[in-house]
Amino acid sequence: MKSALLVICGLAATAAADKAAAPTPVTPGPKVKGVGPAPAPGMIERSRLEIQPGGKAIKQIAIENPLGDVKVEGYDGTSILIETRKQAPDEEGLERLRVSLVPNPDGTVKITTTADGGKEFKNVGRSQMRIDLIIRAPRDARVDAAVSAGSLEVVNMDAGGDLDTGSGPISVRNVAGGVSTHTISGATSLTQVFGSVDAQTVSSDLDLDT
Repeated sequence: MKSALLVICGLAATAAADKAAAPTPVTPGPKVKGVGPAPAPGMIERSRLEIQPGGKAIKQIAIENPLGDVKVEGYDGTSILIETRKQAPDEEGLERLRVSLVPNPDGTVKITTTADGGKEFKNVGRSQMRIDLIIRAPRDARVDAAVSAGSLEVVNMDAGGDLDTGSGPISVRNVAGGVSTHTISGATSLTQVFGSVDAQTVSSDLDLDT
C-alpha cells in the first residue's frame, strides 16, 4: 500500500507542475479539388504527464484508446512520459474527453481513454472527438495495447507485447520478446522483431521483415 501511495503522489505532483496548455482553435483548411471537404473547425488541447515508479520498477503498460492513435517508444529512463492530444468541436467537447491513469504497486500501469456521455451533452459524432497518445516508456516494460480505428505503433521495446486493433494499422519496429498482433482490417507491419511472433488478421495485409 505504501508503494501505491508513492506512485499516486508522484503523478499528482507532476500533473500539477505541467498543466495542459490552453485549448487551441482549429480553423478549417482549404478545400482541395478531388480531395473532399475541408476538416470541420474545432479545438485542440495538449498536455504532458509523467508517471514515476513507486516501490517497484514499471514492468507492464496496459493501454486502451478507442478514440485515436497510440505510439509507444522505449527509452532508457524509469518513468512513463505521456503526451496527450485531445480534439473536439468545442471546449465542452474537450471537457468530455478523459484520460485515466492507474499505477499499481506491482509495477503495472493502466492507461484508458473515454468520452463522457449522457443527456446533458449534445450529440457529437465519435469522428469529431479524438485523443492521441504518445508514450515514452522504459524499454524493459511489456506493452499490451488496444485501439479501434486509430493507428498503433510500438518502437524500441525489449519485453514484447499484445497489440489489438479493429481497422487501424499496427506497426512494430525494433522490438524484442514475444509479440502478438490481432486486427480485423488494419494493415500489420513487423520490422526487426527479435522473438516469437503471432500475427493474426482477418482481411488485411501483413508485412513481416525480421
